[in-house]
This record gives sequence, C-alpha cells and structure tokens, in this order.
Amino acid sequence: IMAGDAATAERLAEQLPWHRHGATPVDLLLEARRRGWSARVRTGTLEALRTEVDAGHPPLVMIDAGLEVRTLLARIDLPPVMHWAVVTGVADDGHAVLLGATRRRHHVVDADWFDERWARSDRCLIVLRPPAAPLRPRDPSPRRRRPGPRPSPGRQPPRRD
Repeated sequence: IMAGDAATAERLAEQLPWHRHGATPVDLLLEARRRGWSARVRTGTLEALRTEVDAGHPPLVMIDAGLEVRTLLARIDLPPVMHWAVVTGVADDGHAVLLGATRRRHHVVDADWFDERWARSDRCLIVLRPPAAPLRPRDPSPRRRRPGPRPSPGRQPPRRD
C-alpha cells in the first residue's frame, strides 16, 4: 500500500502475487519495492520485533499455523501450514505477542508458542519501511516582505530611539 492509500488489507491481499501455496518472501519483497517501500528479509528475535513495533514499523513474520494433536502420551504435529502474520506488539515482560488481524482485531498469543512456531521458518522476518515523504512543492506565490531596508548579513540594524 502506498503511503496515504486507504486500501484495506483485504484489497491488498487480492493484489499480491499469491501462488497456489501462498506468497514467498521474495514475492513480498519485490511487491513492496515495486510500490516504493524499502523491504528486507532477515532472521529475527523477539527483541528485534519489539524494536520494529516501537519504531512504528510492524514487521511481517512467517509462522507455522498448522494444527497439532495432543494425547495423554504424545504431541503429534500435523504437516506445517506456513502463514504470514503482522506483529503489532510484544509484551513488556516478553510473555505475549500481539498479532494483527482483519477488522482491527488482534490475537494475543503466548510468546513461547509464538517462538516455537516462528522457529519453524528460521524466524523469517520482513522489515518494511514506507516511502520517504515527498518534498512539499515550493509555494509559487511571492512572499511579502516588510517595508524598510534589510540589514546586511552579520550587521545589526540601526537602533531607532
């Protein structure tokens, strides 16, 4: 989304280069750059997430959103279902992570659960920065000056007593 664009997340999702199995990090990087954003992918940490969110740049993370089956004797992970999520907050005590959702709702998840699911993508993190704010055009109208002589640089105007 370009800065100031009122497009919703759903409209943006329709425009992204999805494949049969979702979008790859490269797809998302290229699309962000095509729209004028700077974007980079890296391995992250919970502290890096907190830093990005505090700076006003909620990062994208890839987590395994697949299901698991728990029995009395074992925990069985079903095949992974990798999913992109937006991190909108990290608790000060580090025990919870806030994930963005549609319609301005958020999901609070346990940090250990999140970290375990995030580790399955090697803690894939995409950091986005919006385009630089465009320079304001210069005002073409002439500026009015006060009447009277202008002092030369470095000299004080004469006193009027």
